[in-house]
Amino acid sequence: MDGKYTYYDLVAHLVPGTLLLAVLALVPEVFGFSLPTPSSTVVALVTGLPVAYVAGQVMQALASFLQPVYYRLWGGMPSTEIAAGDSKRLRGSRLDRVMSTLATRFNAPSDTPAEREELFADAMALCNQKGLGRVGEFNASYAFHRALLTTGVIVTVILGAALALAEFGTTSVSHDLRSSLIYFVVLAVMLTVVEFIRARQRGEYFAVEVLNMAYVDSLDSAQTALAPGVAAS
Repeated sequence: MDGKYTYYDLVAHLVPGTLLLAVLALVPEVFGFSLPTPSSTVVALVTGLPVAYVAGQVMQALASFLQPVYYRLWGGMPSTEIAAGDSKRLRGSRLDRVMSTLATRFNAPSDTPAEREELFADAMALCNQKGLGRVGEFNASYAFHRALLTTGVIVTVILGAALALAEFGTTSVSHDLRSSLIYFVVLAVMLTVVEFIRARQRGEYFAVEVLNMAYVDSLDSAQTALAPGVAAS
C-alpha cells in the first residue's frame, strides 16, 4: 500500500500543478508577450517537473483551505453524512450493525450524530494504525480529486479574467487567442463541475472504507477474544 500511496501522492501534485502552470503560461499572451521556454524537451522536463510539483503543493494547500466551503456546498462532510445515515452508500441495518459493533469496540455510545462522528474518528485512527484495507489509497484518491476541483476553480477564475481583459481590456488580442480562451474557459468549467461531483464521491468511498475496515477488524478481534473460551469448553 505504501507504494500505491506514493504513486497517488505524486500524481496528486504533478497533475494539478501542470494544469496550473499551463494556464499561467497562456495568460501573458493576452498582454502581447510569451514566457521563454527551453528549446530542449529534456531540459523542459527536468526544470518543469519540480516546478509543477511545487505548484501542486500550492493547489493542495488551497484545497485544504477551501475544504470547509466544499463541505457546505456538498451539504455536509462526507464522513458525517455517512455516519448519520444520510447517504445511500451505507445506511439502514448495515450501518446500524457497523456502528453498534464500533460502539462496543471503543466502549462509546453511538446514538447521536455527534457520537457517531466521534466513532468515525476512532475508526479512522484504528485503520491508520493497522493499515487496514485500502484506506490509505482512498484517502489519497480523495485528496487528488479535491486538488483537481480546486485547480478547476482557480483555472476558471484565471481564464475568466484573461477572457474579460481580452474582450473589454485595452490590449489588442487576436481573434484566435480570444477563441482559444473561450474554449479553455469552457473546459475549465467542465473540469470543475465533474470534479465537484467526483471529489464528493471519493470522500464518501473513503468514509465507507474506514467504517467497513474498522467493522471487520472489530469482528475479528471479538472472535479472537472468544477463542480461548471456546477452546476450553
